Amino acid sequence: MHRAICIPDIVELILSWLERSDAVRLGRTCRILFGITMDTVWKTLNDLEFIGPLLNPPPLWLEKHRYTLIDKPKLIPRARAYLAHVRILDIQGPSFEFLTDHFSPSDLFPNITSLTLSSRTVAQNDRYHGYLLPGITNLSIKEVIQRCGSGGVKWEPFVNFLGLFKQHPKRLETFELELIWPKYDATSLYEVSAATRRMLLWHPELIRVNIVGYPDPLLASLGTLPQLQELELLFAVSMRLADSEVPVVGSFKSLKKIKCTSSSSETLGCVLASISSPHLEDIEIKDDVNPRGLNEDGSPLAFPVLPAIVKHTASLRRLNISHFVNGVNTTWSELRPLLECHRIEDFEFLCESMRFTDDDVDDIVKAWPLIKRLYIKPRIQEVRLFQPMPEDERTVRVSCRGLQTLSACSHLLSLCVPLCLTNPPDATNTDQATPRLCPLHILDIRRALFDVDKPQELEHFLRTSFPRLRYLRFERQPFSFFNHPATVRASNRKYNLLSILRQNLLHPVSRHIGYTFSLEDSVVAEQDT
Repeated sequence: MHRAICIPDIVELILSWLERSDAVRLGRTCRILFGITMDTVWKTLNDLEFIGPLLNPPPLWLEKHRYTLIDKPKLIPRARAYLAHVRILDIQGPSFEFLTDHFSPSDLFPNITSLTLSSRTVAQNDRYHGYLLPGITNLSIKEVIQRCGSGGVKWEPFVNFLGLFKQHPKRLETFELELIWPKYDATSLYEVSAATRRMLLWHPELIRVNIVGYPDPLLASLGTLPQLQELELLFAVSMRLADSEVPVVGSFKSLKKIKCTSSSSETLGCVLASISSPHLEDIEIKDDVNPRGLNEDGSPLAFPVLPAIVKHTASLRRLNISHFVNGVNTTWSELRPLLECHRIEDFEFLCESMRFTDDDVDDIVKAWPLIKRLYIKPRIQEVRLFQPMPEDERTVRVSCRGLQTLSACSHLLSLCVPLCLTNPPDATNTDQATPRLCPLHILDIRRALFDVDKPQELEHFLRTSFPRLRYLRFERQPFSFFNHPATVRASNRKYNLLSILRQNLLHPVSRHIGYTFSLEDSVVAEQDT
């Protein structure tokens, strides 16, 4: 055997591409590979039934939905050796009470560092979780709060489980919590919220917190964590922060990344305004506001989160905004305050509809010289046959001149904007002495307008403007019963031309494929549809 195979890092890289069964067979071929393979195979345990074959073949008997084992004293030491390799444990549903009949608490997963509990696991195994908590650093809980026989909520097992965190975990770095409530009860909400607050106060060393579907956002308690770097929150649909729940301005002093989803722009603004960290680099917000696009007083809806975002101009590098308002056309002038963030490298904006032109591209190129990924994706409006188009789409899209402006960005790698690629200019005649240094290799044109009679000119323009472009993405317009056959044939022709264009961009000019479209291709395309 080659000496390179004895290096654990190389073997682990090879095992990352293998299935669990194939990795087990590889470990049986050599004693040197056996130890490294077992560390990889047993690092993550997603099903407790894998432990059964270690104790008895057939190891696991299911009697009345409970697991029982036949004791084999000779096989138990081997099972202990395998369980010592487990680092990540994911328990979904079934109880592991049967394991405590064969192992002492100290032998039950002694080296576990990450624990995931889901699907009513806390309520079924609350007596045994204390054995697993001392060494964990990552905890993820997705719990379904059960109903009581009287119609109430059975919250006591979950509160007792959170009480175990006062002594057992030595250092908890990641905490993810997702609760599914059958009904909202005042007593259960108060008890669970109080227990979660106590748990957060016991562990000020938390680095990452993810709270989904929680009735109380706990922002006041989360803002006091001194080492918190990543925060993810998902607010309820009708939730508005009370005065006692709003975090104090100056909280979150070490935060680097925040992801927040809410149906209230006011809630998002309060959360972002309270962040005082000078190292905030990543902001991702999703704002699903009311469908009319109006405030309660009837005034047009604005972006209340922009002033809070602009406050972090010195450190912000990635910004992702999803703002969907039915019937409202967004313009870039509303987002102009974001141009003050000169260190932006990744920008993504999703909206219902947007007017984005060449002049807006000029502003972005001047304000964001370090931009690497630019995605501005308005939702595509479906237009049926005999339905008039509300406005000329060419006036609200970026033309070929705007693409030429973007080709001057020396860091741009991926691009998606509303495009109109008709009448591409001859770039060789305009800029013969200026080589294009743009490293763009992914271009998403979605359903861009282009001249189907001159695809060669479009290919020549893209090759000249972006010499490193290798991957072209586009979307095909879906068909329905109301579409005319002529519309379907025209769409099939566009799809065929764009497919050839994408294939030509992957190869040099010497392997160019001609742009031909026959009636047979149209029939095949219609069958694929």
